[in-house]
Amino acid sequence: MDTQAAPIDFGTVLLYLAIAAACWLVFWVVRGWLRTRIHATPSAPEAGDLATATFPIAKPGYKLRDVDRFLDQVQAWLTPTLADADRATALNTVTNVRFAVARSGYDPRAVDTHLDALIARFSPPQPTQD
Repeated sequence: MDTQAAPIDFGTVLLYLAIAAACWLVFWVVRGWLRTRIHATPSAPEAGDLATATFPIAKPGYKLRDVDRFLDQVQAWLTPTLADADRATALNTVTNVRFAVARSGYDPRAVDTHLDALIARFSPPQPTQD
């Protein structure tokens, strides 16, 4: 039995190397694009958007039910005329809220940014220095 190896075709080797290089390039481009999207800092919501906030889903993230229940509670405080006692209660509640972390839930950075905007909304106005 004669076992003769087939000759290596230089063109085929170059083709396989080109395919491997293209796959590697696509992987690194997509990886970089995903990293910029994942690590992007969420923007602060506008004053009118505080009542109708939506958050991206992340793994891990804050439990959806906990955040939704809390925001339903906060919804009552987002009125233009809020008594000082209610404002202090709202500020204390928003400042001290804690959410459980789940395998999948709302993006913690987006929720925390929203909570910062709520704290700014409920904080008493700073006196101006003349």
